[in-house]
Amino acid sequence: MDLDCDFWIDGAPRCSNSFAVTLFRLSNPDAKVVSHWHVPCFPIYMARHNKPGFLLIRKPVDSAISWAIYKMKPLEFAFDFYIDYYTLLLPHLSLFPIFSFDEVTADFPFVIRKVNTRYDTQFSPPENSEKTTRSALNSIKSTWNGANADEYRIPCPSMTREPIKQTLHEKIESTEYLKLKLKKAQNLYQTILASTNCLTY
Repeated sequence: MDLDCDFWIDGAPRCSNSFAVTLFRLSNPDAKVVSHWHVPCFPIYMARHNKPGFLLIRKPVDSAISWAIYKMKPLEFAFDFYIDYYTLLLPHLSLFPIFSFDEVTADFPFVIRKVNTRYDTQFSPPENSEKTTRSALNSIKSTWNGANADEYRIPCPSMTREPIKQTLHEKIESTEYLKLKLKKAQNLYQTILASTNCLTY
C-alpha cells in the first residue's frame, strides 16, 4: 500500500466514496488522496502510519442495493461484502474517524473540520452549498463519460435506477434469508454508529 499520500478515504462500496473524494479534491487540489480500496486492511494500515483520513459507512440496505446493481450481482453478495468489511474493522474503530453517508452528503465541511481536529491538520473544507454539490456531481459525471455515462453504475443519484431499486427492496422484504442478512448488517451499522469514536474526536 502506498503511503505517499496526504489523505485517505475508504468505506464499503457505494457509501459516498466518490462524492467525498471529489469534494475533498475541490477544496484541496494539491493534496494527494488515496481511496476506493474497499478492503479492511487499508484504513487500518493508513491509521497505524498516522495518515489523516476517515472511514465511511451507509445504511446497509442502501449500500447493498446500489452495489448489487453496480456489480450486477445477487443481493446476498452485496450484503456479505458489507458485513465482512465492517465486521473485520470492529476491533479497530478507535483508529480513525468514521462518518455516515448522511453526514458526508449533508455537511462535508463538518467532516473536514472534525478530521482537522483529530489529526491537527489544516485541510480546507469546501463551501457547503448547492453550487459545490453540483460541481462535485458534474466532476464525477465527466469522469464517467459525461452524458454517455452508465446510469446503472455511475456513483451519482440517478432516476434510472429507481425501478430496479424498488424491485430489490421488494425482494428483500419477501425473502427470509435476505431479511436475516439485512438484520445482521443493520446491527453492525448501529454498533459502529454508537461507538465512541463516531461521537467524539
